[in-house]
Amino acid sequence: MTWNKNRQMKQAYIVMKLDLMLAQHREMGIVDLEELHQFIAQFRHLDRKRQQIYAWMVDEMGELWDAFDEVNDV
Repeated sequence: MTWNKNRQMKQAYIVMKLDLMLAQHREMGIVDLEELHQFIAQFRHLDRKRQQIYAWMVDEMGELWDAFDEVNDV
């Protein structure tokens, strides 16, 4: 397997974008369904190895979605 600089840069960019999205929603404390969907759509562009490494980000976004769902149920 050879190292593909462009592919690695694209994967790194996706991780940075996901990290920024997560940081923004942490600050707000919630995420709505559309934003969660956008996050998952970006996450799926990662290769399998990175999806396993960064799965915790999806978990954290899910927890923020739960917080949003609880707010709407009140």
